[in-house]
Amino acid sequence: VRGGCGVHTSIHDLVVEGSLTLRAETARAMGSGGKYERASIPPIIHFVFGMAPDFGGKPFALVHYLAVKSARDIMPDATIFLYYKHDAGAGNRWWAMAKQLCTPVRVDPVDTTGAWPI
Repeated sequence: VRGGCGVHTSIHDLVVEGSLTLRAETARAMGSGGKYERASIPPIIHFVFGMAPDFGGKPFALVHYLAVKSARDIMPDATIFLYYKHDAGAGNRWWAMAKQLCTPVRVDPVDTTGAWPI
């Protein structure tokens, strides 16, 4: 679907390279035992970009950077993850600036379910 994105798998089914760290505010929201307090919504923001090699015909641009920047400005203590399969490239200044505001996570998403492509 052009212009849209859907994830039909749990985060546990994604292959993640590297390690993830949570900001202090997020860790506090989790409480003891690694579980979220019942009345608390953890301050975690998730962005997904670059799942297709051509970025769906829309390279990472100012509007994408501003989405990440706005999230950081509005929720400065939140943990922000930017999941991607294809890096937007070292020459893309908006990508470089956005990656400084969040935790970039390279993933290899599941592309089939059984014998059926997703």
